Amino acid sequence: MIAPSFNGTETSATIGDRIGKFSYFVGANHFENTSQPLQFATLAKSTTPAKPGDTPVTGAYFYNNQTNAPTAVLGVNGEGIERTIQDQLKLKMQYDFTPTVQAGFTLGYWHQTYNSETSTFLRDANGNPVYSGKVAINGFEYNIPAAAFAPSLGTSENWLYGAWLKTHNATGWNGEAIASYYDVSNSVARTANAGGPGNGPGVVTFGDGTGWKTLDLKTTYTPAAPQAGFWNHALTFGYHYDNYFLDNETFNTAAWRDGSASSFANAFKGRTQTQAAYAQDAWRFLPRWKFVYGVRYEDWRAYDGSQSLSATTLPIAGADQHHFSPKASLSFDVTDDLTLRASIARAYRFPTVGELFQGQINGSSIINNNPNLQPEDDLSKELTAEWAHWNGLFRLSLFQDDVKNTIFSQTDTTVIPNITNFQNIGKVRSRGVETSYQGQDVFVRGLDLIANAAYTQSKILANAQNPATVGKYFYRIPLWRANVAATYHFDARSALTLAVRYSGRQYNTLANTDSNPDVFGGTSTYTVADAKFTFRPTKLSEIGVGVDNIFDSRYFVYHPYPGRTFYVEGRRFCRDKRIEMSESEISSSAYVASE
Repeated sequence: MIAPSFNGTETSATIGDRIGKFSYFVGANHFENTSQPLQFATLAKSTTPAKPGDTPVTGAYFYNNQTNAPTAVLGVNGEGIERTIQDQLKLKMQYDFTPTVQAGFTLGYWHQTYNSETSTFLRDANGNPVYSGKVAINGFEYNIPAAAFAPSLGTSENWLYGAWLKTHNATGWNGEAIASYYDVSNSVARTANAGGPGNGPGVVTFGDGTGWKTLDLKTTYTPAAPQAGFWNHALTFGYHYDNYFLDNETFNTAAWRDGSASSFANAFKGRTQTQAAYAQDAWRFLPRWKFVYGVRYEDWRAYDGSQSLSATTLPIAGADQHHFSPKASLSFDVTDDLTLRASIARAYRFPTVGELFQGQINGSSIINNNPNLQPEDDLSKELTAEWAHWNGLFRLSLFQDDVKNTIFSQTDTTVIPNITNFQNIGKVRSRGVETSYQGQDVFVRGLDLIANAAYTQSKILANAQNPATVGKYFYRIPLWRANVAATYHFDARSALTLAVRYSGRQYNTLANTDSNPDVFGGTSTYTVADAKFTFRPTKLSEIGVGVDNIFDSRYFVYHPYPGRTFYVEGRRFCRDKRIEMSESEISSSAYVASE
């Protein structure tokens, strides 16, 4: 009942040039894709005998879900098979007032339309699809909610504006000012109240009032003399400002696909603001010793929050936090190619405007925002050794992160509508070891190698809201992970890359109840191999052919991941001696992924 393959295409073009002191870059991208099924409508296996009025249906599949509970799969729902079209445009302009003073402007545009289709597996005695109601499957009664197969579609239009002024002195003082503004100029999301074809009642959500603005000011000092000593200080001072705003309104509509808004349903609004100042000193006090220390002060607040349901608007109380974040790092060059470093730092991650204020109520999903979230408080420690040898760099790190008030969100898809909740977790400790290597001309000339492996033990140490999770592994952090990628350059025109990715055991629930990981809703242990061959027929063109997941491994990271995926890329370069910012490029790619 599901197509065996899904495909997409992507086409992009870029061009840039320098004309005297002025330079520019223009890029465009068009992307179309149909995804594999990401979410399925499921109900626990029923033990209630069917009644005379229930509709007998066939087509359901049965399996043991991630917790090993017998479950009926009724079809593809929610973010099931999503068809997406995206268009992007980027413009960059820069002017050099002097060899060391530059100013620039960036304009970005992104437009997206999507259509999330659903598909029921159920058929009645006459072969008609069944989307909701009380049905009889194998002699037992199931009650399918009206919104179990509710489709959705939407469109959005987004603009990004940026401007900067920078200096580039080799030594002494430099300055930098960067400002940006992101505007969601148009955002319309439509969801049906019930499954099935047609254009019946539903809801439409407008998110035009959402966006952000930022400002960063920074000055740095680079010492003129490289000799170590009391005066060898590389200094950094800065200021940061950001303001995020959310404004979503949802209305009922008689025709969910294209109907106008009618009665008001709900609305969620709110703002956050952060102001921060920071300072850092990198002091090489002895020829082989370097001490980096600094501090950051942040003033954060949330305000203007409200939640409206029908005719009732409930204001949300504001919040404010003020924190200092110190850091320090001491490094020692044991030899010219071996460096040891010890680091410790405290950092805060404040709740986002979405986590605090963004709710959602429709037939297929409910999102419960949490205006009482506390900021994450992270104390990080790390010991690192770096060794430059064998045409590359080895790195070995021991690390530990102790995070208080970890902000966590989880969606329960075993109920319809799906429910997402945000919460703080008292304390999560993550500790482990990571090693990596990156080198060129390894063993033989032309062979480049990148490899890394990590062991991470991340556990919940405190969680007052759910004590049963204490001592459990934290969400979706694998015990082991490893990656290896080797690229062999046959000559200057052709190269072959082989890569292998491994991810070990991890859990998709805080209580680690997902004991059956290799099914929908679980998170698999997997090993996946990829390959890509590139060839340049001429200096101005390139062809690439690749296969992801060569051996068609079937694995899940909550939803099923693509199987064997083929893609082809073609590029053409237009080179000009005057072009310094970029090259003109036209590229396209296509792929087909098995179910």
